[in-house]
Amino acid sequence: MRTFITAVCVTFSGLASLSVVADESSSALFAQGKALFETNCALCHQSSGKGVPPAFPALVGNENLDDIPLIISNIRNGEGAMPAFPQLSVKDITALISYIRNAWGNELGGVTEQAIQDYLSASKLEEVAVLRSVWEGVYTKEQAKRGRPVYARTCTECHGDEPVALRPNEHRPVLSENTIEFSLVSDPGASGFSSAPPLAGGVFLRGWKNQTVANLYQYARSEMPQESPGSLTDQQYVDIIAYLFSLSSLPEGEQELPPDIKQLNMIIIEPKASKSNL
Repeated sequence: MRTFITAVCVTFSGLASLSVVADESSSALFAQGKALFETNCALCHQSSGKGVPPAFPALVGNENLDDIPLIISNIRNGEGAMPAFPQLSVKDITALISYIRNAWGNELGGVTEQAIQDYLSASKLEEVAVLRSVWEGVYTKEQAKRGRPVYARTCTECHGDEPVALRPNEHRPVLSENTIEFSLVSDPGASGFSSAPPLAGGVFLRGWKNQTVANLYQYARSEMPQESPGSLTDQQYVDIIAYLFSLSSLPEGEQELPPDIKQLNMIIIEPKASKSNL
């Protein structure tokens, strides 16, 4: 398990106008922020920043980007369909905010790491969040069994009967572990596979590396099945995820995956079990 402090933002007089704008965003910070955005945010908000409204609003010209405390709160605690990102450090948050405030034609200036730290320090620390790994038994055998027929009815047409990546498209080179990124499991055209991307196995786990299960859950709810997104119940979506985890040889546990974003935010997807998980 990994422990992180989660901040619950409270209202202070004048906080909405918190002055944390830096003179300019450094190119290194901007590049770091872009990489973090592509890894953690682009699936919903899109690389173009145009989002998928109304569930995932556009960030291009978004007036809420003026409200830095709001952005910090949304990143740390989540909001609506947006999951929380408790695994991001103060440095990560600084880079990410600096990027979204200055990408796609936005010209709102950067933020300083000290200002972010000061804000979090001034916020009320409600609890210590203990992040679990998918290798710690986060679903049950019975739940995976329930997910199998739901998967068969709604997913096999695109992803196949057993969605484990066994053979890349013969017309594309075999992808090494180092080249497999998050986009490769969300974009069939980039994945190197002849049909929809794999939903289980090593490629799947590496593609979702360091993402929370909440991210996977929210993506499935908003985008799948492709012809009728959101047509399943919340319970059916987590049951399918449990089935996919079983196909990925992740260990079973005594408690089911809950259809609850806050709880799923506390579970991190890792391609391999760490020593602490064994």
